[in-house]
Amino acid sequence: MFRTLTIVGAVALLGASGVSHRLWTGAWNVSGEPGISAARLEAVPSSISDWVGVDQEVDERQLTRAEAAGYLARHYVQRRTGADVSLFIICGRPGPVSVHTPDICYGGIGFRVEGGEKKYQFEGDPEAPSAEFYKANFLKPDPITPSRLRIYWAWKSGSGWRAPEHPRFAFGGAPALYKMYLVYRPLPGAELPERDPCEDFMRDLLPELESVLSPAS
Repeated sequence: MFRTLTIVGAVALLGASGVSHRLWTGAWNVSGEPGISAARLEAVPSSISDWVGVDQEVDERQLTRAEAAGYLARHYVQRRTGADVSLFIICGRPGPVSVHTPDICYGGIGFRVEGGEKKYQFEGDPEAPSAEFYKANFLKPDPITPSRLRIYWAWKSGSGWRAPEHPRFAFGGAPALYKMYLVYRPLPGAELPERDPCEDFMRDLLPELESVLSPAS
């Protein structure tokens, strides 16, 4: 009797493990995903309000590690002020996309986090939905001209952008997952300001992304 219960328990455990594996790897994803979601990135406009964007190349190794089904990499400049922001979005299966955060991606090219990562809450309005990001400052040391970055990042599955503590578990059952980086880079050697252009860009960007990436059913 005890042996029978042990076998039944082991089978149940293996079954649960298999379910988790299929959820994380996307083996049970809706047909056509993540390709359907990735294709929506092509509709993100290159001009958003007063911001004009130019597409940029991306390191293919970064895309391979994330197993990206599609991506958007664009540098936006605000016509009125000259402020500039880089936008990077990838889409793919939730397992690979939920990991490889900026400390890993940018750490590989010499940047390190300064002061740790923090949560940033973008307070929305009827035109710009609320969103939650991680936010961190990065430094690439150099005795003459050190380089600094400020990066905001979040994930999206369904409506809104979120920054959960454990994204792999939070998005494990999603058919597809987006990850967004917003990057502000001051001039070499310059300090990072208290407020940067990313916060202004979000107000124009987020409604556009919600319209394109989360179309009404």
